[in-house]
Amino acid sequence: MNRLWLPVVAFHSLVLAVTEGCRDNQYAFYANGRDLCCDYCGEGEEITKECTRYNSASTCTKCPEGHFNPANYRAPCMRCKICGTGSIVEKPCTKSSDASCICPEGSYPKNDRKTACTCDRGKEIVNKKCQPCAYGHFTSEENSKCRPWTNCSALGLIVLVPGSATNNVQCSKLKSTKVSVLPTSVTTIPPHTQRMPGDAETSTAESSVTSIKHSTIPKTIVALNWDTVTLILITVTLLMAMAGILLAVIIQTKKRKVNRGFIRSNKCKVPVQEESTDSESSLTKNNPV
Repeated sequence: MNRLWLPVVAFHSLVLAVTEGCRDNQYAFYANGRDLCCDYCGEGEEITKECTRYNSASTCTKCPEGHFNPANYRAPCMRCKICGTGSIVEKPCTKSSDASCICPEGSYPKNDRKTACTCDRGKEIVNKKCQPCAYGHFTSEENSKCRPWTNCSALGLIVLVPGSATNNVQCSKLKSTKVSVLPTSVTTIPPHTQRMPGDAETSTAESSVTSIKHSTIPKTIVALNWDTVTLILITVTLLMAMAGILLAVIIQTKKRKVNRGFIRSNKCKVPVQEESTDSESSLTKNNPV
C-alpha cells in the first residue's frame, strides 16, 4: 500500500512546488511533461485555451449575456440568478458577481435561493411589501395585482354575492315581474324566492302553486292589456253615440206624426163649424121670436 501511494505523493509535492512558484494572477498547468504557470483571465471572462511554454498568457473570452465570472477564476462562466415570480432583485448581476434576490415583507420563499416567493391571495406587492388589498378590491390568484370589484349598478344589475379580498362581486339580473296574457287564462311568472339555511326543501311545482295563489288577484290588474281596454272604450263610446242619434231620430219622427195629426184634425173641424152656424141662422129665421 505504501508503494502505491508514493507516486501520488510525489506528484502532489510537485504540483505544490510549481504552484508556489507561480504568481498570484497565475495558476499551475502541467502539459507535455512540463510544469507551466498560466495567467488567469479577468472578471467577466473565462479561459478557453491554456497557455504554452512559449507564452504564459491564457486565451480568454468574455462571458455571454446573463453570465458572470470573478477575476482569477479558472472555472467557466456561470449563469446569473433570475429573481422570478414574487421575488425582488436586491442586487443585480454583474460581470463578476451573481444577482441577489429577496422576498417581499409579508411573503415567503419557495426555495433557498429566494428566486420565487409567494404573496397570498387577497394581497399585492407594494413598495417591497406584501400587503392586503384595499376595501373594494380583490386578488383571486397569488402574486397578482389587486383589482376593483365589478360595479353591478353601473351595468343595470343587482349584487347577488358580495365581494371579498379574494373574490369579485357576483352580479345578477333584476327580478322579472312580466306577466303573459292568454285569451282564456292569465299565466304569471312567480318571482325568485330565496331560501334561508334550515328551511325545508319543497318541489318546484308546490312553490309555483303557492306563489300563484298569493299573487293571482293583484297581478290580474297588472295583466290588463291597455290596447284592449282602449278599444273597448272606443267601441262603447261609438255605440252610445249611435244610440243617441237613433233615439233623436225616433223622437223627431214621433213629433212630426203628432203635428200632422193635429193639422188634419183642424182641417176637418172647419166645415162642421160653418154648417152648424148656417143651420142655426136658418132656424132663427124660421122661428122668429
